[in-house]
Amino acid sequence: MNFNDSLINNFIGTLKHIARIGLVTKETITRYDLCSKKSLHSLLQFCLISSALKSNMIAIPEFKVQFEKPLNPYSCDNRWKKKKRPLHQIKVDVAFFDDAKYLGFAECFTMDEIHGCHKSINLQDPWVSPSDKLLHMIRSVAREYHSGFALLVNIIPNNPKQIPSWPDVKVKGKTWFVHGQWAHCWKELGNKIQKSIPETYNIILNEEGVDVRNHFHAIRFKPM
Repeated sequence: MNFNDSLINNFIGTLKHIARIGLVTKETITRYDLCSKKSLHSLLQFCLISSALKSNMIAIPEFKVQFEKPLNPYSCDNRWKKKKRPLHQIKVDVAFFDDAKYLGFAECFTMDEIHGCHKSINLQDPWVSPSDKLLHMIRSVAREYHSGFALLVNIIPNNPKQIPSWPDVKVKGKTWFVHGQWAHCWKELGNKIQKSIPETYNIILNEEGVDVRNHFHAIRFKPM
């Protein structure tokens, strides 16, 4: 078993554990307000770090990756009303190392940033979206980052009870969740990243379990 398989298996196991004890519930996943109040993003980071330690990796949260060429916000979206400075780095949720050797990175996205799979220019409000940041990152970082792996971890419920009020999410409503369009959008972004980082994995958590590259793992949540 390689590092990637070990990390992903341990990540799934850790998710199942925190679901079993009630740290993550179906309500946390399906309700945007609870997702924020219960710190779901931080819990995902914990799962990644815990899984890395079990896989004999070093895991560094909020790791800064420097761009070799700055990202000009106006190249992503020219609708800014105030002057925007170039971005010189991206802060990934977790970076993984074997001693000092870089292994890969992970980014976690809850419903708050579910529309981040779109290009900035295609969104109703000006924003340098995660899609544009990640695609710029793989074009403008040291080659060592291409030899590692990338994990995109998403919270995408199948039947959400409450969704964010952001215009780009609200206008699509719950339909995009029910029919899997958000999941498809994120998998498309994963496919683009995979062209530069072959070991790219989409990990999608919903209220029934976790999907990794179209392999579904059911999760038993603690009853409320």
